[in-house]
Amino acid sequence: MGGDQNLEELLKLCLEVKRSGYKVCIYSGNDDVSIFQTFFHNCCLDYLKIGRYIHSRGGLDKESTNQKMYKIVNPTVFQLAKCGDDLILLLEIQDITYRFQRRKLNDNN
Repeated sequence: MGGDQNLEELLKLCLEVKRSGYKVCIYSGNDDVSIFQTFFHNCCLDYLKIGRYIHSRGGLDKESTNQKMYKIVNPTVFQLAKCGDDLILLLEIQDITYRFQRRKLNDNN
């Protein structure tokens, strides 16, 4: 998919989709969640998948994956915290990567 190279344009599209009543998810190969702070401030994300695809580690369906899928639990409630000289956004997100991974069933079940 891609498309997170132009974050300003992506933000405009996400806001338009959100205003239309749809859920918004960004799939990014980037490992840095902080680049999406503007999206969190604008309350336009419902889900965020981060992490580039590494063939040997597999995708979200593999326990060995480096990728993560997050649900933005309450995008309207966030706090700014001081980290050194920087202000950082504290947002309630939930790691839901496990939902994409099939559980191995025990033969005794």
